[in-house]
Amino acid sequence: MSYFIISDKKPDDTSISTLRIKHEEDTRYLFNTTDNSFNNNYQAIDENGELQARGTIVLNNIPIAEDGKKAFEERFLNRARAIESTPGFIAIKVLRPLTDDTYVVLTQWESTQAFKDWQTSGAYHKAHKKRDTSEGLKQKENVVNEKPYHIIYDVV
Repeated sequence: MSYFIISDKKPDDTSISTLRIKHEEDTRYLFNTTDNSFNNNYQAIDENGELQARGTIVLNNIPIAEDGKKAFEERFLNRARAIESTPGFIAIKVLRPLTDDTYVVLTQWESTQAFKDWQTSGAYHKAHKKRDTSEGLKQKENVVNEKPYHIIYDVV
């Protein structure tokens, strides 16, 4: 089994390919491994594209209640996949938490501007059109624990 790790510590094993990402004073290390002994383990349930040592990484953190995990995962597995054809898009990894309740939708972009352009695009609005309706996961009882939030990191 393969795990994605988001850590504040660089792995000791120098053979592990690691991306160093930074947001203001917060530096994190992002890597993939088969070793499940690290904290902050995630398993990819959906992914497209390969992470690269450049650009911008966006970590969209979505706290999901235990009873809502199945609905959340089904929603992502059945998504329109419009993001993949967006200019500046590099990769997406939908990550299931193995140590807490917060899913991470990791996207990588050529630049922060490419991500912002996605957020104002028709494809973004189409993908999120049900968000604030009765069909949106946020509106369903026992799905979203807390307000989702995202952090934008530069690959350094």
